[in-house]
Amino acid sequence: MKVKEQEDLLALGLSIIMTLCQQVGNQVEIIKLGGIQSMLSAMRRFPTSTPVHEYCFGLLWLFSQNQTIHDEIVDQARITRPCNEATFLAHLILLCREHTNLSRWRC
Repeated sequence: MKVKEQEDLLALGLSIIMTLCQQVGNQVEIIKLGGIQSMLSAMRRFPTSTPVHEYCFGLLWLFSQNQTIHDEIVDQARITRPCNEATFLAHLILLCREHTNLSRWRC
């Protein structure tokens, strides 16, 4: 399979995951199955793919709106509490920067 085909297939899969994540229970399951790590790997694999990055950041934003997932990520990252939304998102952006080139996103 060619790289462009892999990228397109991944973007399609991410769009399906985005649809599934409209239900909170699915968000929690995707996180438990290593969803964030998988998204970071996808962004590393396709560092210039707009669709892949848009879906991954969209999912990360969606996850950040769920308090259970928010707390899980805060615990995993050992972020000092209390952690408000700005602090959480700043840590999330730093985490993403470790795994991909965000210069084109101007973050």
